Order: sequence, then C-alpha cells, then structure tokens
Amino acid sequence: MKLKALTLIALATILSPAISHADTTGFPIGYCDGQMESTARYKYPVKDTDISAAIYVTPALAGTVRDNSLEQVRVAICSKLNVETFQVWIRSALDGENLASGTAGSIAQGWNTVDLDTPVAMGSDLVSSGFYIGYTYHQKSKSGAISALTTPHDGALWIKYGAEDWQDLGGEGTLCIEGLVYGNSLPQLNVALLSADPEPWYIISQGVMKGMVTVQNKGVETVTSFRLQAEIEGTVTPASCTVACDIPYGETADCMFSLAPEILSADPVERTATFTVTQVNGAADEEMSDNSAQAAFKVVENAYPRQALIEEFSTERCPNCPRVAGYLHEILENPIYAGSTNVICYHAGYYYDSFTTEFDREYEYFYGQDGTYAPAVMVDRYAKSAIQSPLFCPRSEEELRQAIDSQLLEPAQVSVNVSVDTADENRLKVKVSGDRLQDSLLEEGRLTVCLVENNVKAISQSGGGVDYVHQHLARAVNATWGVEIPWSGNGYEYEYEFTVDSSWNRDNLQVIAYVGEYSSADIAACPVYNSGSWNANGSGIGRTPVNEPEVARIFSLDGVETSRLGRGVNIVLLNDGTTLKVIK
Repeated sequence: MKLKALTLIALATILSPAISHADTTGFPIGYCDGQMESTARYKYPVKDTDISAAIYVTPALAGTVRDNSLEQVRVAICSKLNVETFQVWIRSALDGENLASGTAGSIAQGWNTVDLDTPVAMGSDLVSSGFYIGYTYHQKSKSGAISALTTPHDGALWIKYGAEDWQDLGGEGTLCIEGLVYGNSLPQLNVALLSADPEPWYIISQGVMKGMVTVQNKGVETVTSFRLQAEIEGTVTPASCTVACDIPYGETADCMFSLAPEILSADPVERTATFTVTQVNGAADEEMSDNSAQAAFKVVENAYPRQALIEEFSTERCPNCPRVAGYLHEILENPIYAGSTNVICYHAGYYYDSFTTEFDREYEYFYGQDGTYAPAVMVDRYAKSAIQSPLFCPRSEEELRQAIDSQLLEPAQVSVNVSVDTADENRLKVKVSGDRLQDSLLEEGRLTVCLVENNVKAISQSGGGVDYVHQHLARAVNATWGVEIPWSGNGYEYEYEFTVDSSWNRDNLQVIAYVGEYSSADIAACPVYNSGSWNANGSGIGRTPVNEPEVARIFSLDGVETSRLGRGVNIVLLNDGTTLKVIK
C-alpha cells in the first residue's frame, strides 16, 4: 500500500445532523430529542374547531427532574396557516383541568417557547403518577400545524380534534414538544442511547465487532465516556467496552465502538444484539429507561480482504462526466481506498466516441428499460432492489463514497489474486488465482479479466478543458460476461493473454479481475463478490512510488492487528517510523 498524502483526522465525536434542532435553554423533558419534522402528516379538514396534541411523561422520566420546576413548554409547528389562539398546558389527565397553561402571543413556523402562567413543581405526587404536556389551538380551516417525527414511541403522540375522542398514535410517531425544567436538582449524568449501528457482518476469525452508536446527553454534566454493553443472541456473556467522547449537555453525538464478543459459530447467521449504556463518566446513569437499543447483524466464519469494483459509464460527448470522474479521483487519492478499490470506465451510455469498444456497448444492458445516460456508476453491480438497475448518477462525492463504503463492509468469501508476465513486449500473460470459503459458493460463478489504461489524453472531452486525460479506460476483456470459474476443490487458477496495441502506453496499463454472477434475464442478479488488480507501474493512478512511505502495520483502536483499514479509528505504522491515526 503506497501513501502520497494523508489527511489526519482527529479522534473526535461527530455531531449528528437533524432535520431541525431546538435551542437548549431549560432542561428538556420529552421524547423528540430536540428534533422536529417540517412536513405535516396530520391534517383535519374541519372549520372552526379545536385541535389538541400531547405526550405522556412517565413516572420514570418525570423522576429525572424531581424537586425542580417545569416553567416553559417548547413546541414545533409545521405551519401557522389558519392557526389561532395557541395554548400550551400541563395536565394530570388528558381531559383533566390544567395544572398550568400559557398562551402564545404569536407563533412561528418551527420552534416556539411559551411560558407557563404558573411553574409546576415536580413533587412526589406528580412524579409518581406521571403527567401530560400538550397544546390546543383553534383552526379556522384545514391546517397542518402538528409536527411529529416518524419514530414511534409509546405515549408520545396523542391527538384530539373537535368533539372526537383522544387518539393514541404513539405507534406512528413522536410529537415534537418538550417541557423545560429549571432548578438546582437537575440530573447530572443521564445518557439516552438513540440508536446502535454495528457493521452488517461480524467475522469470527477477526474477533472484533465495530460500529457506531448515537447518544444524547440529557444530564447537566458533560459526558466524557460511557460504558457500552452488548447482549448478543446466542452468547452467554455480554461484551462491553468504554467509549471516549465529549458531549455537552443537550447535544447528540455519533460515537464509534469496538467490542470483542464471544461468538463462536456462524449458526445462526442472522443475530440480534441489545446495546445498553451501563455507566456514564464511570458512575451510574440516573435514568436507565432510555439506555438500550437493538440492532441486527450477520455472522460469517472467515473472510478474505475485499476490493470493491467501481464501473463508470462516460463519454467525450458528456459534459457532466468530468464531474463524476473528479469525485472518483478525489476518493482514490485518499490512502484509505488504496488497495481496496478497482475502477473500470466504459465509454458508453451517452452516445459513443473513438474509445468505445463493443463490450462497452454490451454493458449498457445494466441500464434496463429506462434508457441510457451518463455519467453513471455501478459499485459491485449492487442493486437496491430486484427491479432496480445497479447504475446510478452520484450527486456528490459523499454519495459515491458511501456506496463504496457500504460494499467494502460486505465480507468477501472468495479471493482474487492477479499476476502478470510482461516479458513479451506485445503481450501480457495474466494469471488469476484464488480460493473460496465454501465448496457450494459460486458453483456457477463467472471470472472476468479486463485490461484498462490510465492517463490517456482526451481527444475532445466536453466540459473537460484542454488538458483532460481519461483514467481507467477499458481496452480489452477476456469475455464480456466472463468465463466459468475453473474450480479445483475450493481453489482456482486461470490464465489469459492480452495483445497490447502499439498505441497503448504499457507503463499505464492495469489488469483488473473480478468474480461474481451473471443473469441474462435480471440486471439485479449480477453481483460482484470480489476483485483484484495488477498495475504496470506498481502504484495507483498518477502516483510515483519514489520516496513514498509504505504502510508497515495496521492496528484497530483496541490494539488488534489487521490486514487492512477497517471502519472506525485505525492506528497506522509506516515504514519510516511515522504513526498515524486514520478514521474510515
């Protein structure tokens, strides 16, 4: 693996984006976590009627603010059209008397904070029974004021319109409302675990489960660490780790974790894990009811190093194609992707040009029935659904990067090794070999070998400027849809010779081989399972291997040595003695 330049990313907590986030003033109690939805889902076509909405604050949640004072209510509104006389209230029962209320002098689309006319003391009686926080407004005609997240939560969405009964819609969403509490007895340590996202596959031979959890600090004290525990289906002893972070009061953050669970078998393949925050800053969390989240993942015994295959459709007549080519260039400049991605560019999709080959045209099969276009990209020929083309047009570098990252997380159960004999000036003698983990895998699999050329000067690239050069240009292929893999037990070897055209620069040639499946009837049934490559100059595009440091060893954050960069924080040791922290 060669490194030319490396952007250091500090080991830090990444703040989560939200549709809209409320400003933090008092201590919030509610279920929307300061988020609002700007599109109304609940509209009632009734004139001159009252609409009410509320949440039930459970005794457990109320107990976190015991002996303090509820003084304000913060409400999110999707629209103020046809809305008048807006009142917030606190009640012991949905149809009970107001313990306190407040009328908004005016309301605005978005967040509104309304003072209660009488502060509500969070004493033992109210805490033990729980209470409701809600609002009522009068609509002159049909309106769409109610803001509710689509995330379901018990008791978090009650709605009443006109003379109708209250409806419990907590199974559909969460009302965007919060009470604001003030006092000297606010919870100091209180973390809510909003979601858990482990990597989709756990590889037993590697022994490490990595992923990300989203947490919110609902306590006054800044959270600098928390203990995360995972109870995993099929295991006896929970796995746990300490996660370092820096989360001020009221903030939500994404935090990476690394666990070592005692999973000894790939049966069953599909598992569920319950993640729980058990301690905060080394002490007990003051409210444990919101500390757990479940997530599913899959288990496999072993896996080979994976290299994703990126296939690009581009032509010189396409003015937008240099944009996506630029995305690819920036991604491949990142050393994280060195040795983990291979790219082939076909000149098809938007007319044709002098670089178009016959197999370029044949690969337009992947567009399906919707017509061709460019720029377009496939990553491992992965289709999101059985009726969808694997091709898409990236709208940003980040969108393309995410598609690549998603495929790199999939374990490879077949290996692809490429070597080339260059002794003959007019030929490249290619040998591809590899193994599979299961004898039933890829019984009808296909092996495709493609020759590409880099740094090819454009003839007349629309939108590319006078110095534009093509990268990853497809020159030749062993067979458009590959050949049957010549298995010998669980291994294979395959040889093929490419004739090198005199107009091609041998120093810029690259051989890419990949294994997968092919269906002539279903464009979504042609996945690529792994790929490998050989470069004539022994390095990546546009890189010179002179005086560049090489990666000597890679470790995960918990000290486990790995063969490649993994998701999360990696400790990278270079052969010149440099130590780097790299986040993938």
